[in-house]
Amino acid sequence: MGTGRTRNRIDRVSIASGRVAAWLTLFMVIVTFVVVVMRYVFDAGFIWVQESVVWMHAVVFMLGAAYTL
Repeated sequence: MGTGRTRNRIDRVSIASGRVAAWLTLFMVIVTFVVVVMRYVFDAGFIWVQESVVWMHAVVFMLGAAYTL
């Protein structure tokens, strides 16, 4: 009886991680667009914003792998 509950909890965590990865991917695209606009339109850029895209990509990859498996 405990196995079914454990399986349901794991499934809920897996689905939640997939949703977080999906929303983070959208946010990553928006941040990348902002970086491009800032650099080429306003001739300004922040390295930490560009680096945040790299870190978001890493998180999306890890959450996506967990969701897939």
